Amino acid sequence: MTIKLTLLIFFGLASATLSAVLQNDEGTGNCTNTGCHNNLIEQKVVHSPIEDGCEYCHEKTGKVHPGSEGNGFTLVKTPPELCEVCHESKASEKTVHEPVAAGECLECHSPHSSPNQFLLKESSTVKLCEDCHDSDMWNNKTKHQPVSDGACLKCHNPHQSNFPQLLVFKLPELCFNCHEKEKNEHNLDNLHPPFEDNCLDCHAVHGSENSNLLTAKLPDICFSCHEELQNSLLQKKTVHQAIREGKLCLNCHNQHASDNSNLLKTEGQKLCFQCHGKTNPLEPDKSVNIEKKVSEKFVHEPIVSDGCSDCHATHASDYTALLMNQFPAGNYTVGEVDSFALCFDCHDSDLLEKQQTDDATNFRNGKTNLHYLHVKREKGRNCIDCHDVHGAPNIHLIGDKVRFGHWEMPIGYTTNETGGSCLPGCHEEKKYKR
Repeated sequence: MTIKLTLLIFFGLASATLSAVLQNDEGTGNCTNTGCHNNLIEQKVVHSPIEDGCEYCHEKTGKVHPGSEGNGFTLVKTPPELCEVCHESKASEKTVHEPVAAGECLECHSPHSSPNQFLLKESSTVKLCEDCHDSDMWNNKTKHQPVSDGACLKCHNPHQSNFPQLLVFKLPELCFNCHEKEKNEHNLDNLHPPFEDNCLDCHAVHGSENSNLLTAKLPDICFSCHEELQNSLLQKKTVHQAIREGKLCLNCHNQHASDNSNLLKTEGQKLCFQCHGKTNPLEPDKSVNIEKKVSEKFVHEPIVSDGCSDCHATHASDYTALLMNQFPAGNYTVGEVDSFALCFDCHDSDLLEKQQTDDATNFRNGKTNLHYLHVKREKGRNCIDCHDVHGAPNIHLIGDKVRFGHWEMPIGYTTNETGGSCLPGCHEEKKYKR
């Protein structure tokens, strides 16, 4: 009884297996139900043609399957033609991904099932791309956010594109998809040429050792185009401190665009007053609140008409205080025209050269030139011993007090229709009359 039952079970199973194989050979069965190919569709994402049967992609060769004579099935077409039966051709645009151009769809996609979206072979886009694109960008100090997120497809099309490097949009529109502030800047009046032309002139696309993905550190990246400025900074005696500290060039300039000339953050004096509109209490002798000075009743004419740049260079100078020409720094100097070359760019040098005059200056007693008296000597007085060169409460830019070394020296100046008087800290009251 036991032997008969065993034989019946054996022949029954064999008959069922043979029936399934015969059905598959005729193309009417399901290859994944026989125990041979069920592992092909056990992943989360299954290729949709499999729902219609394996015969959608495979056809019989006439050989016994399964058997020892060779493959019983072959593909109905060779990839990529087979893929293009359902999927639109991926080789019609300007830039085609190399595996796509070579018809190697299976380099990235599994043909039957996958645990990943789009039947990708890897769960991470980064891992999949790294199979071909060997790169050290993952080791950079600063990474582009899509790179950090492993979102290669945020910028690149995986199959083809009308733009270089398979970009999903042309530059700079691609960048503006994320960088809204820069998109708005692109509408300003003055655009930095690299910003207008190509963001990648200054920024690395994937990663960089510098902040903001810059291809070089500030100010070196600026000097790659502005070589003349670099040479000037190296050759001149005095360099604007703003270029040497803090945000460097970006203390004064916007890097992308501006409504102001020369990409300045704001126009004219307002820009200068961001630094020169305050007094450093730790260094009162070295810092002056110029903004306060130019709010005085009388202001030096160049400041009124053209701002600071008539007298000061913006980046570097061979003279102290970034001046455009020679001017003494202390209270005394050799009383020659060359010592005051900056002043005599505008003022007539007769003011200093003529000992007697009735027209070279109003600061005279009769015809005696009192500028000559004070200045034209081996130890001549500097202009700033009486005048505040930016602004003052008195006519002719005469200050109420001026700095004399570490001392705030009173001037005691009065004026009238024919002359005036002064009672400074250096001598008794003296009057003059023209």
